[in-house]
Amino acid sequence: MDIMTHARRAYLRRFGENADQPADYSGIETHGAKKYAVLRNINGVLAAWRIADESKLHFVTKCGRWVQEDFFLDTLLRAVFD
Repeated sequence: MDIMTHARRAYLRRFGENADQPADYSGIETHGAKKYAVLRNINGVLAAWRIADESKLHFVTKCGRWVQEDFFLDTLLRAVFD
């Protein structure tokens, strides 16, 4: 199972079947020296997990400002270039 499938399943287990659904543009992101599986949709970041290794994820309870800043930049760039 790939890491994003693992993250999506962990998200559904944690927040339930009725939680907002992640979009296809969710993905693996690097911030500093750490990698994260970040689930997003049109409303922003739904959840993030720090990737410990290829099979282990750690839920990030406080993502910090990078999450919202990156989402704003991604949204702006998509609007300009798409």
